[in-house]
Amino acid sequence: MAREDPQINIRLPANLKERLEERAERNNRSTTAEIVARLEQSFLGPKHPPSITIRLEALPFGTPAIDVSIGTFFSDLSKTLKESIESIRAAERVERLAERERAANSLEPAQDAGIDDARIVVSVAAENTERRRLKRLAKLERDAAAAKAAQDDESGE
Repeated sequence: MAREDPQINIRLPANLKERLEERAERNNRSTTAEIVARLEQSFLGPKHPPSITIRLEALPFGTPAIDVSIGTFFSDLSKTLKESIESIRAAERVERLAERERAANSLEPAQDAGIDDARIVVSVAAENTERRRLKRLAKLERDAAAAKAAQDDESGE
């Protein structure tokens, strides 16, 4: 560091200043050099990225652990899950196509869950609509009866 470098004044808690001074002495550098080194390191990231030890329970006991960074682990896990989901979906498509082909070759109609599901949804929606319509009708009848009773009371007085 040169004397021409810009200066900055900061306030630190006393215990933090003491820790910085102790660490600077241990690293054989000035407190300023220690602070600069720590700040530069914070922009570069950790020297040793965090790692985790993974042992899958499905593997036989005694299988050696695998040390990988957290980022690599989750990236690989994400890729594996996506591939698994794609494989499952592909197998389901193949099964649906095979079922349709079997149905086309026989007298039995193909079972298309999508159509059955849609029919159920439409049926439930129609039932709910009818239920709401009947509730509104009953409320209107009660309101009309209450209004008639109030009118009768007024004319009877």
